Amino acid sequence: MAVGTQASGRGPSIVGPWSDPAQMHEVAAVVRLLTEIWTVPQVTKIGLAARETGIDLWIFMSEEDYEAEGLISLAERDYLNASAPPGFLLHVAPGTDIAPSMLPPMTILLER
Repeated sequence: MAVGTQASGRGPSIVGPWSDPAQMHEVAAVVRLLTEIWTVPQVTKIGLAARETGIDLWIFMSEEDYEAEGLISLAERDYLNASAPPGFLLHVAPGTDIAPSMLPPMTILLER
């Protein structure tokens, strides 16, 4: 090792799942979408389901509320304009009228 240089102890740069700036942009857009939707008080649960042709984001609300659905639609539009992947679908399910057997298998991301 040359004089005046020391090993930082950090080792080589770690290449992670978001090493590409475009991937980081996509992740940031998803986080913004989830954050905006989760700030709507009527939202009780957010689920993610995978299909062969894409991804479905399921938004469950405690009751039907057009104003809340409008806020969710605005967040979705911002996401679609930013960097939505092909095959992305967002579903809003107001109330508890949907039988669980009618829903696709999903991962619950957030729940109150």
